[in-house]
Amino acid sequence: MKQRTIFTLTMQLIFGSIIFFSCNKSNDTVSLAPDGSVRGAATVPTTNYTAKISIERNAFNPAEVTVMQNGSLLWVNNDSQVHTVTADDGSFDSGDIQAGGSFGSSFTIIGPHTYRCKYHNEVTGVVKCVTK
Repeated sequence: MKQRTIFTLTMQLIFGSIIFFSCNKSNDTVSLAPDGSVRGAATVPTTNYTAKISIERNAFNPAEVTVMQNGSLLWVNNDSQVHTVTADDGSFDSGDIQAGGSFGSSFTIIGPHTYRCKYHNEVTGVVKCVTK
């Protein structure tokens, strides 16, 4: 009976460790938006993104990016003011990205995806999603 208790406790410890470490790969605050995109908070998520786009000096840099189908992009707000990454067709929307915050999105639909900051209409960009 004692061996069964030790085995059970050991298995609970192993299972609990697996769950804990699987859910805590980084200290980033990230949430999933209704459209399936990832929203970051004050730190940059550690996910492997195809490309990173900096938001600074009221511009997306680079303003034009080509990504393979199913690729993902990360926008990082390196500006001192709040910005958004909002698709013109409504397919993705970061919500407010505070200074130092980030937003990530994956692209599965082929074609150009134009976007802008809803607070600063001159801040525009385009994602070209392509196949091989």
